[in-house]
Amino acid sequence: MKKVLITGFTGLVGDGISRYFVNNGWMVFGTSRKQYISNNKNFTPLKFNLENALDYSELSRYAPFDLVIHNAAVLPHLKNKDSQIFYKCNLLGTQQLLSWTKLSGSKKFIFISGTGVHLSLDEEIIDPKPNHYHLSKGMGEMLCRMYHNQKYLDTVSLRISAPYGYTGKNLAVIPKFISRTINNDNIELWGKGTRSQTFTFVEDIGLACELVYHQNGLKEAYNISGNELISMTQLASELIKTFQPSKSRIIYLEKEDPLEDTKNAISSASAKKDFYFEPKFNVRSGLSAISNDRSEPLVMIKE
Repeated sequence: MKKVLITGFTGLVGDGISRYFVNNGWMVFGTSRKQYISNNKNFTPLKFNLENALDYSELSRYAPFDLVIHNAAVLPHLKNKDSQIFYKCNLLGTQQLLSWTKLSGSKKFIFISGTGVHLSLDEEIIDPKPNHYHLSKGMGEMLCRMYHNQKYLDTVSLRISAPYGYTGKNLAVIPKFISRTINNDNIELWGKGTRSQTFTFVEDIGLACELVYHQNGLKEAYNISGNELISMTQLASELIKTFQPSKSRIIYLEKEDPLEDTKNAISSASAKKDFYFEPKFNVRSGLSAISNDRSEPLVMIKE
């Protein structure tokens, strides 16, 4: 049985990737800063801190891995964070994990990044949004690129467009809308609700990772996105249809949307060409998978 290490398995993307690999016959090892107990024979939770050198000794007990997927990161949502926290985890932590992966004999390394590290939408360019989070992720990509180009390690960065899945905090648009729909609260939109975006279901991210594993000679970075551009009005309508019964309605606030009519379309054409990635989920089927999910959690927290 093939083995994969997934850092940050409790987050939105980490949870979806972990589910995908467990369901597709891999032995999965997931890291988190907290201690968990497994509910699945093919999933092993590991308490691990990227920045703690001693934790790598424990990780080495399970190495080598066929694939390492680095998803753990300090995210930008919490306010008043010391900017150094982003670089300690997202940059220095990534450097330590890359070094350990190389020495451990593990075969391939995937860095989960975001489309915010390349404002030009050119996969060859690292041009992050002007904040510490995206800068730290961009620098993490540069480290992976160095390992890749100097043939220290087979690394690929996957830049994910607007991920959504089974978990997630209500700061992101889809979990926020789901919460309101389930609670029968109205979904409030700015302007005309015409802002459009390409969303990516988490299991399609898992699929992309497995396809990367099976393909050699890839570029340093690829966009990974869903297969449709959807407006906020269309998204809200799909949610109300999917999470029935719901008394929620779409309400247009008298507040101008500064991104009205913009279309943030992200293409994964290069991923399709180079490792045959095509998303299996559109927004409707992704939301339906979330609504119908009755699976047991992979872990329970240790008291």
